[in-house]
Amino acid sequence: MKIGILFEGKPTNPGGFNQSFNSALILNEINEYKNDFTFITLNNQTNKNLSNHNIRAILYNNNILLKIVSMLYPVEFIGSLLKKLGIKHPFTNFLKKNNFDIVIFLSPHQLSLYCSDIEFIINIWDLDHKKNSPYPEHNEPKVYRQREKLLNYVTFKAFKIIVAHEQNRNDLINFYKCNPDKILVQSFIPYLPTFFKKNKKKIFENKNNFFLKYNIPIDKKILFYPSTFWPHKNHQYILDTAKILTKNSISDFHFLFSGSDKGNYSYIKNEINKHNLDKLVTIIPFVTNEELIFFYQNIFGVVMPTFGGPTNLPLYESFFFKKPIFYTKNLLNDQILKNAIIEIDTTNPNDFFEKLINIESFDLEKVKSFAYKCYIKDCSNELFKKNYNSILNEFKNIILK
Repeated sequence: MKIGILFEGKPTNPGGFNQSFNSALILNEINEYKNDFTFITLNNQTNKNLSNHNIRAILYNNNILLKIVSMLYPVEFIGSLLKKLGIKHPFTNFLKKNNFDIVIFLSPHQLSLYCSDIEFIINIWDLDHKKNSPYPEHNEPKVYRQREKLLNYVTFKAFKIIVAHEQNRNDLINFYKCNPDKILVQSFIPYLPTFFKKNKKKIFENKNNFFLKYNIPIDKKILFYPSTFWPHKNHQYILDTAKILTKNSISDFHFLFSGSDKGNYSYIKNEINKHNLDKLVTIIPFVTNEELIFFYQNIFGVVMPTFGGPTNLPLYESFFFKKPIFYTKNLLNDQILKNAIIEIDTTNPNDFFEKLINIESFDLEKVKSFAYKCYIKDCSNELFKKNYNSILNEFKNIILK
């Protein structure tokens, strides 16, 4: 059986790349199928990176003519015309040329729309655009239409759909009437703990103090928000809390932001300057994995007032590194995980302020211990391999009949 795995992302965009890379590493441990896997990359840099890690990869790289066809195909009337003329999308032809029996999409990629002649498995990360989100990255008409087109197609056509939490599963069923038997719940497994375990000796020998490198005050309780600068990530809430701390002359805390710009970086930077919050907030646009681990090991806690979820990678990273996380209230409809977080009302920065100044009232050791147990249970490599192995066995039994 020949299995293609679409690998989206570039090493220069570490968030998405690391998540897919970790999935690739775990999938390559499934002994029954590892020789059947071929990873499909979308750029030379990623292709070379995977090859350097002894992961078999091929490049889906269009020439200029095929790229023009790819751009025209999503235009509805042009796509219909091309189909009538018997002109298939280049990705469809690519899959056929390489004789793939099934394709795994590690992300909710638009190329899944062109798997009409082949079975596929797809990961769906969230359905935030369906939840009356006020943010342009969710409700801008073109983005909304693209997401709807993708989800309406894959919920009908996909062999299996993998989601990160039971809430995502329920959303697919409620919003799209998806067959429940198609959906499998597999928690996010962050790459950072894998990197930490493999490079532990080197990391412990590294004597760099990255707080000093980035002029972060080491005498404060550092609250870390590792997140891209999307509007829905809600960095503004933290700045509003910082204003309240300043107003009350409380200087015990310092906020650290790290992430790539997705349209909101300049706004947040200007807000910091406008309200003289530079002594309470530090922004680092890009950090290495070693620096991320240093921060997780040396911060007081993590804060994530996001409107996207229900689960996110920093949630599980904080669990692994045993750091308390302040997380959006009611984003998680999960009574077990709620015991592993400190909920904050993201409509009211005073709520976060009160929790910070009364932090001694929380049994943080109990919260951190429980959170780590949740990580061990939910982010299991063995469970990940078992789930994918089960799906592929089911598919193999069908095609062999």
